Amino acid sequence: MEQHIVEHLDHDEMIKNYTLNTTYVLITCDVGKEELILKKIATLKPISEIQRTMGQYDIIVKFEGMNEMDLTELIDKEIRSMRTVRSVMTLKSVSMA
Repeated sequence: MEQHIVEHLDHDEMIKNYTLNTTYVLITCDVGKEELILKKIATLKPISEIQRTMGQYDIIVKFEGMNEMDLTELIDKEIRSMRTVRSVMTLKSVSMA
């Protein structure tokens, strides 16, 4: 029954109910395709923050409150599958508490 209740919560309520899991996804893409990829990724939920960067990685995406299985599925289906994405590195934060 508890699972049924969680399914009806909106995104903000889900984040409050999860331990705040923070994951950073670092993306490298084809030269000149950064803005296109940035716009596509920006439509995904639940992105907490997205930034275009200069250096080894072109885009950094911050996800919060997602369980590992859902996040892995989202990254594989929505980010890694883009033809102009060259590499994806996932960094999970750890709690020292």
